[in-house]
Amino acid sequence: MPYTLINLLDLIEIGGQSTCVGFKSGGKERCGNHNLVTDVEKADLILLMMGSGASRKLIRMFLRNLAVFSLCKENHQGQIEGVVKKWTEHTTSTSMFEDTKSSQIPRIWYQTVETLKVELQQAQSLFSSATTEARKLKVSLEDAQSHGQKAQELAQTTQTEVQWLLAENRSLKTSLAQISQERRVSNLASSKLETQVETLLQAKVELSESNIYLRTECTAAEEQAKTIRLQFATTGNVKSKLRRDLEKTQQANLDLNDTVSNLESGIQDWKNKSVDLEWQVASLEKRLEVSTTSKDSLRGKLTDLRAKFDASKATEKRLTERNATLNLRTRELEELQKEMQLVECGDEREETAMGAGVSDEAQSVSTSWQCAVM
Repeated sequence: MPYTLINLLDLIEIGGQSTCVGFKSGGKERCGNHNLVTDVEKADLILLMMGSGASRKLIRMFLRNLAVFSLCKENHQGQIEGVVKKWTEHTTSTSMFEDTKSSQIPRIWYQTVETLKVELQQAQSLFSSATTEARKLKVSLEDAQSHGQKAQELAQTTQTEVQWLLAENRSLKTSLAQISQERRVSNLASSKLETQVETLLQAKVELSESNIYLRTECTAAEEQAKTIRLQFATTGNVKSKLRRDLEKTQQANLDLNDTVSNLESGIQDWKNKSVDLEWQVASLEKRLEVSTTSKDSLRGKLTDLRAKFDASKATEKRLTERNATLNLRTRELEELQKEMQLVECGDEREETAMGAGVSDEAQSVSTSWQCAVM
């Protein structure tokens, strides 16, 4: 349904419109934009003058001004002529706007026109001031936008700093937890140290007791050292006797070695003789087999030779037994010599050990005494 412009007579009765009377969407609906309050007041004044009886000569001027104040400034000032034409058609159907006999315009209308001009000038000045103010507001808006951008950047920076502070706070909380953990560990360590101090005090008491015991041991060790010195002196006498016996044994060993060598040479001679005798017996036996005439004489000689051979064997046996006896005596002398050497080494070790033992005992006693004093 197309939009129908409000009737002028209805508009005179209603008064100035607070919304635009123009059309939009191709004439299908009313605009509806809000008019200025001053424009509505001016439209009310024009409608009041028209309702009090206006001449048809002035009606077009009134209708034009009414259209200017009834249409919005943004979009529909171009519809002024169409609106004036419609409202002019509305005036032809009424006798409200008849021509008066007097061609003079009422003074109140002149005053109204002057007032309207003054108000128009004021409105223009207000419009210029409003334009200036709008420019100032635009500049202020731009400044506000720049400040807003700066504020946004500052907010981002602040947010970053807040995040950093939160991270720092978390790290501080972690550090605080670690510090509390380290404090617990230090408390445990201090308790352990107290326990160790008590243990050390107990050890100090034990060391003092052991120091007393070491003193007694030191006196006993000194007495034992005196006894060892006496034993060492006695051992020196025994050692001299053993050395003399060893020298005698070595001399006897040399004599036995000479005797053994002589016996060995004699045994070798008897062995050679026995070999010769065996060869002679063998040759005689062969000759006995060959010669029957000299059998008896050979048997006698053989008997003599066998007797000599038996005697040589007995002599060899006695020499072997004597050699075994000499070897046994030689081994005994060697063992006795080794024992003498071991005794000498043992005496030297005892002397060294006695000196080192006495020095070690004295050093340990002095160290224990220093620890007890500390």
